[in-house]
Amino acid sequence: FIRLSAIINFILIGIVFSTTDWQNYNPIPGVNTKLGLKILMGVYPAIVLGLSLIGMYFYPIKGDRLKENRMKLTELHEKKQRSSD
Repeated sequence: FIRLSAIINFILIGIVFSTTDWQNYNPIPGVNTKLGLKILMGVYPAIVLGLSLIGMYFYPIKGDRLKENRMKLTELHEKKQRSSD
């Protein structure tokens, strides 16, 4: 998922920069350039955060599954501790 998120990030940055005349240097950026940067710095992270929170809410790591994962983690730690001694 890390590569997929990096690809999505680069695609969105490319789309925003190409549609806001970012490729042409201007020491005094226009309204579109400022709006594009605000979208990249505010709106896009807020959308990603919202999607992440929704995903975390529906991720099934409660009850028995949580206990099972914690037991496996404890076993792994104990195995690692024994192998290092």
